[in-house]
Amino acid sequence: MCQNEPYVIDADPKAVGFEFAVGYDVGDIRNPDFIIDCAKRYEVKAVVAIATDVPVAAVARACATLGFTCISVEAAEISVNK
Repeated sequence: MCQNEPYVIDADPKAVGFEFAVGYDVGDIRNPDFIIDCAKRYEVKAVVAIATDVPVAAVARACATLGFTCISVEAAEISVNK
């Protein structure tokens, strides 16, 4: 049984994931400051990007700032540079 509660952020105010979340925010998932603000507000212990690579670099920056384990910002930027 998972003891973690999901909080979701998405740019789409009608995002499907919101219905499964304990809490959610609508905003720019490419903005690390937005991700950091949400993470602090919900007191999360981890941040992940699921089903899209759009926020990967922002998530890496946010995780580095928050002190979470993550891939390096450089690796994240390389992985989404298509």
